[in-house]
Amino acid sequence: MPQRYKATMANNCQRLLLLCSFYFLTSAYTYAQNDAVLSNLQKQFTNYQQGAQEKIYLHVDKSFFTAGEIIWFKAYAVDASTNKPSQLSKVAYVELLDADKKPVLQAKIKLTSGSGTGSFQLPASVHSGNFHVRAYTSWMKNFSPDLYFSQNITIINTLKNLARKPGKDTYKYEIRFFPEGGNLVNGIQSKIGFRVVDKYGKGMDCSGNVQDQNGNSVSTFKTLKFGIGSFSLSPLASNTYTAIVTIGGQTFKQALPIVYNQGYVVNLQQTVNQVSLNVNSSSQYSNVYLLVTSGTDIKLAFAKQLQSGKAVFAVDKTQLADGIAHFTIFNDESQPVCERLYFNKPKQQLVIDAKTAQQEYAERKKITVDVEAKDESSVPQTADMSMSVYRLDSLQHFNETGIAAYLLLNSDLRGTIEQPDYYFTNNDAVSNEALDNLMLTHGWSRYNWDDIKQNKTAALEYLPEYEGHIVTARITNKKTGQPAENIVAYLSAPGKTFKFAIAKSKANGIVQFNVIDFIGGDAIILQTNQLQDSIYRIDIINPFSEKYSSSQITGLNVSEDMQNLLVQHSINTQVQNAYYSEKYKQFYAPDVDTLPFYGRPSASYLLDDYTRFTTMEEVLREYVPEVAVRRHRDDYLLKIADSSNNIYFDDNPLVLADGVPFFNMDTVISFNPLKIRKMDVVAKKYYLGANIFYGIVNYTTYNGDLDGIQLDPASLVLEYQGMQLQREFYTPKYDTPKEVNSRLPDFRDVLQWLPNIKTEEATGKTQASFYTSDVPGSYAVVLQGLTASGRAGSKTIYITVK
Repeated sequence: MPQRYKATMANNCQRLLLLCSFYFLTSAYTYAQNDAVLSNLQKQFTNYQQGAQEKIYLHVDKSFFTAGEIIWFKAYAVDASTNKPSQLSKVAYVELLDADKKPVLQAKIKLTSGSGTGSFQLPASVHSGNFHVRAYTSWMKNFSPDLYFSQNITIINTLKNLARKPGKDTYKYEIRFFPEGGNLVNGIQSKIGFRVVDKYGKGMDCSGNVQDQNGNSVSTFKTLKFGIGSFSLSPLASNTYTAIVTIGGQTFKQALPIVYNQGYVVNLQQTVNQVSLNVNSSSQYSNVYLLVTSGTDIKLAFAKQLQSGKAVFAVDKTQLADGIAHFTIFNDESQPVCERLYFNKPKQQLVIDAKTAQQEYAERKKITVDVEAKDESSVPQTADMSMSVYRLDSLQHFNETGIAAYLLLNSDLRGTIEQPDYYFTNNDAVSNEALDNLMLTHGWSRYNWDDIKQNKTAALEYLPEYEGHIVTARITNKKTGQPAENIVAYLSAPGKTFKFAIAKSKANGIVQFNVIDFIGGDAIILQTNQLQDSIYRIDIINPFSEKYSSSQITGLNVSEDMQNLLVQHSINTQVQNAYYSEKYKQFYAPDVDTLPFYGRPSASYLLDDYTRFTTMEEVLREYVPEVAVRRHRDDYLLKIADSSNNIYFDDNPLVLADGVPFFNMDTVISFNPLKIRKMDVVAKKYYLGANIFYGIVNYTTYNGDLDGIQLDPASLVLEYQGMQLQREFYTPKYDTPKEVNSRLPDFRDVLQWLPNIKTEEATGKTQASFYTSDVPGSYAVVLQGLTASGRAGSKTIYITVK
C-alpha cells in the first residue's frame, strides 16, 4: 500500500476518534444538563406543595328543597393524592351560600376517620333561589377556594313572592375556544376544543365553521356531547379567524384566540396501553422537558431534543395514577410553555350492587335493599357508605355527581361539569372522545407555575385540626391597639361536660385554642388572668372561610306550569312539620370522651351527700382536706395538698366553675355552696401544654350554667357553636295493621337517609330498609361509598310507589 494512502487512513482515523470523543463529551454534557433542569423543576414543585392536601365530597340527600325541610348530608374527607380517608382533619365546615355568596347556614361537622354527618333545618324565612352547599377543612383554607366542594341546590319558599331581582345575565350563550396545549402557533396544526353553554351553564348543541378575515371557510365543527366538541386548524399568524356558530337556528360570531409567530403546540394521542404527547415548535433544535403530575405528586419526568421542531414523549398508562394527569412542557429556560390534561380511567374501583325484591310497592310497605360492595376483581370490600331515598319529579330530578366522579374528575377541573357520571358509566368511542374534549375545555392546575418558578410556597396560615376544633382569637393592647405577644389566654365552654383550653399569643397577637370534642354549646368565654394581664382585649376570628370561588350561582328558573307541583311540595313539608316536628328534633352527640381534661380527680365530692353549709369557706374547712383555706392580709388563698410529697403547694390552684377559670380566690370563696352540685380536686402538680398548675379545683353547678356566679367584667362572652350535634332521621314503621291503618298522614318524599352504612368484611354485604309513605311516584335509591384503600363508587336504583 502506498505511503500516502497509509497517511490518509491514519488522519481519517484520528479525525473519527476526535469526532467520537466530541460526540460523547457533548452527549454527556447534554444528559447532565437535562438531569439538572429536571431535578430543579421537581425540587421547585415539591417545595411548593408544602405537604398533603385534602378533598371533601359531600353526599347531599337531594337537590330540591322547600322552606322548612331538612338538608341531610355526609362528608367524606380524603387525602388528595390517594383518595384514602384523611387522617389529617377532624372537623369539616359546611355552608349554605346564597347567590351573593353570603352564608345562610353554617355548621362544623366532626370527622372520624375521614367521615362525618350533619344537617341543616331550612328556616321559614329563607328566600327562594339557587344556592351553593360548600364544604372544606381548616387545612383546605390555605389553598384556593376553587378546591372546596360545591354543589348547587334549589330552595323554594312558596310563602314568599317568587319574583327575584334581575340577575347578572349579560349574555344568552357563552362560546369559548381552547387550543390544545394553550396557544395557536403559525403554521402548526392544532386541535381546538370549544364549549357552548346557556346562561344557566347548560351545554348547548351547535354547529359552525371557522372563517379567515377574507371570509374563506378553513374548518368546520359540531358539538359532540354537553355543548362540547373539537376540531383541527392550521393557523397562519398573518390571518385572523372568526367562528360562525349556529345555535337553535340563531347565528353568532366569536373570534378565535390570536395566532403567535413562535411557540409550542402539543397533541395528545392514545392507544390501549400508551399515551403519546407530540410536541411541535417553531424552534428547530432546542431541548424540551416534560413533567407529568397528578394532584400534588410528580409521577414522571422526561427530557427530549427537538428534531426539525418535533419531539414525541411516550408514557405507559400503567405509570399514571387514576384520574387526571397534567402533562406540562418546559422550554430550555425551564419556562412552562404548554399544558395538556389527560384522564386515566381508574384501575381501582368500588363496585356497588343494590337490589330490592321487586320494583313496584304499595303505600306504607317495608322495602329492604340488599347492598354488596366489591372491587374491580369482585373481591368483597368493607365500605363506608351513605344512602338517600327520595322522590323524583320535574322539580326534583336526578343530577347527582357520584363520589368517584367528584374525587377523580370534578375536583381537578375548572367550571361546571354536566353529568360527570356519564364519563364513568360509559366506555365507548363517543364517551371516550367526549372525555378528551372535556380535558381540552376544563383544564385547570391546582398550582401556579409562575409561583413555583419564583420559589413561592403556599401561605399556610391555617393549622390542620388534627385533634379537634381550633378556636382562633387575637389579643391586642387596649391602649395601643397593637398585637400582644406571649399573653396566656383561657377559653371555656361551660356545661356539665365543659371544655377548657389554654394558649399563648404569638407575635401577631394570634392565639389558637385546640378544643377537643367540642360538641354543641351556645357560648364560649375568653379571658386572660385579670390579676396579671388587665390591659388586653380578645377578639374572636371567624372560623369559616371568607374566600369564595369564582363560580357564579345562576338565576332561578321556575316555569308557570310548575306552580301546582310547588304548592304540593310545600303542603307535604308543612304537614310533616305539623305532625312530626318533635321527631325531627331528636339529637345525640357523636362518640366523645366525657371526662374532663384532667381525667379522674384525686377526690370528688357530691355536696348533697354532706352537711350543707352556707359558705364555701365552711365547706372547704369541714370536709375537703385536700384544700387548705388561708388568708394573707385581707385576701383569701387556697393551698392544695400535694398527695405525693405530703406538703402544701405555695401557689393557688387552678379553680374552675363549670369549666370557667377564676383567678381571684375571694370570688371563689363567695360562691354559694347551695348551688354547687359537685366539686373535684386534683391534688398534684398538673401540666397542661407549657402551663403548670399547682392542683385543680373544679366546681360544677346543677345545670352547668354557672347559676348566678358572676364573671370578671373583662371576660369576653359570645355565642359560638362547636361541632354539630347529630340529628336523627325519623321514619315511621308500618309493621302492624294498626300502624298501617293509622290516620296520621305520611307525606314524606325523602323515605330514608342512612349516613353510616358499613358492609361486612368477609362478604362485602349488608342490608338497609325503609317504609314507603302516602306519596306515590318514582323514587331514586342513591348509594355513595368509599373504602379505606381509596376505592370510591356509587349506585342508583329506582322503585315505584303506587
